[in-house]
Amino acid sequence: MHRKRSGGNPRTWLIGTWRSNKARTLAEYRWPQKNKAKLQRLMRRILGKLMFRYTAKRLFWKCDERKWSAPGTYRVIWSNADSVFVVSGQEEEEGQLIRFTSPRGYWVSVGRGNVEYFKKLG
Repeated sequence: MHRKRSGGNPRTWLIGTWRSNKARTLAEYRWPQKNKAKLQRLMRRILGKLMFRYTAKRLFWKCDERKWSAPGTYRVIWSNADSVFVVSGQEEEEGQLIRFTSPRGYWVSVGRGNVEYFKKLG
């Protein structure tokens, strides 16, 4: 997982539209030996389709070119030079640590020891 210190504020880097980076995620994925081929087929099919759009206070998401979700709210609880911790949800809140590789790329933890990369669009 590569970090670049680019200056600026990760809170503002988050604003915009982000798409799952299929190529980078697959390149760095740690595959388990059990059911490896089956998992690889599944991941190749689903990665690259998830998108998030952050505004100053709202969060939208979509997958597989469907319509954007109804807006939800989020808030940044904590940030440092290359990360933000966001909390979202209405009835049950969930948190996510977002680690930036640059102002145009980030990753989040998924599963055991793996990450999914996202790239900023536009």
